[in-house]
Amino acid sequence: MAGDGFIKLEILGIDKVDKVLSRLPDKLKRKVLLKIFRKSAKITVTAAKAAAPKDTGTLSKSISAFVGRSKEYPTLYVGPRVKKRLIKKVNRANRGLKGANKRKLSHYGTGGWYGHFVEYGISKNRKRKGKGSTGSTNADPFMERAISQTQATVNTFISNDIIQYVKTSAKELAK
Repeated sequence: MAGDGFIKLEILGIDKVDKVLSRLPDKLKRKVLLKIFRKSAKITVTAAKAAAPKDTGTLSKSISAFVGRSKEYPTLYVGPRVKKRLIKKVNRANRGLKGANKRKLSHYGTGGWYGHFVEYGISKNRKRKGKGSTGSTNADPFMERAISQTQATVNTFISNDIIQYVKTSAKELAK
């Protein structure tokens, strides 16, 4: 379990839950589950921002919860990420500007891109093409610490919210 980064949830009476959820449209189920996940992910996001190293602050600012691409399974990820919308915003502002007036912003200035280096460290054996070593750093597993600190609370919130949702849905379907 340690280090895999996933929260496992076991619900007792899953057959009743499945019966109620099977009557609901898939789009509604996904939407409701993502809403529940977002609400409970705020706890982990807060803990991860507090645990992240504060050298410049860009890594902790880049930590957020974001929805996975799967349309079939509702998935929410928590972690550092590159803010592509900020890059697009600067590129839009640069249209029409020339020379020294143009602002440059690459994905390196938006935080998050180096989160995995901090979390897992850099090996001494890592080499650049023809230029020697890139250096090394020790791992600082801030995301793993945040997940382990908040896992029990998040499990409780998710299971309570799903149970509450199933109860209200069962009452509405029973009518």
